Amino acid sequence: MTKKSRPEASGPIPSLKDKDKSKEILATPANLEELKTLVGEEGLPKSQKELNWLLKLTQEMVKKKGEDWVKKNRIALLRQWEYVRTLL
Repeated sequence: MTKKSRPEASGPIPSLKDKDKSKEILATPANLEELKTLVGEEGLPKSQKELNWLLKLTQEMVKKKGEDWVKKNRIALLRQWEYVRTLL
């Protein structure tokens, strides 16, 4: 029997170390105030990395659903964030 050959990737898989940092959303004081307005202060992560993740996910949800929707569903979103946090 012959071994089936798999198609080779066109290049190496980029590592997380090499990712473009210019697209990363950073939790600045203004962004933190916006985040607190949208989801409240309870349940906000303490680490900068997690704050950046939550901020990015919240801003994406605002783009898709709108600020009012995010505010109305903040408890469900924070519960989902707690689950996502366990995966990081």
